Amino acid sequence: AVAFGGGLDTLINNAGVIDSAFVEKPGLLGTDLRTWDLVFAVNVRAPWLLMQAAAAALTASDRGPSVVNAASVAAVNGAQDAVAYAASKAALVNLTKSAAIALAPRVRVNAYLPGVIATPMALGFLDAAEDRDYRERHMTGAQLLPRLGDPAEVARGACFLASDDASFVTRGAYEVDGGMLAWRGLRA
Repeated sequence: AVAFGGGLDTLINNAGVIDSAFVEKPGLLGTDLRTWDLVFAVNVRAPWLLMQAAAAALTASDRGPSVVNAASVAAVNGAQDAVAYAASKAALVNLTKSAAIALAPRVRVNAYLPGVIATPMALGFLDAAEDRDYRERHMTGAQLLPRLGDPAEVARGACFLASDDASFVTRGAYEVDGGMLAWRGLRA
């Protein structure tokens, strides 16, 4: 990227995997060590390594350098059927905060926490359900906005965090979750 573009201004760590995609009975007792390690390798180790690799180029940038990490609302709430995913996203939020301190004052580092978004991963989970409508209502039932989020809505949040419009924003973890974390209720 540095050779091709003449520098590096933004690193967005957006790759992620969920343990329920790899084990038959996901959860605390059903997740094996191989799956746990795979989820942490993709969701935490890779962003850490990429931030290390990009740090010098980002620090050299004079165009508002930033790092934006894709976490999840599972980092805050946990997830019964995705314990490795939830734990890894919580680790990524704390890695984001530590990286913001380490790379300050030159590079801003933030994370966004999407809720239930219509991504291939979420849609595959819905499509695998015996009753898709029920599963979707269950997945979105805690949200104030009763629908799946659109990936473009999340992208706009990530782009804001990467942009100069967020030039005084760092060490944050911002929810893009339809209001999921706003309350402790369920829509009727």
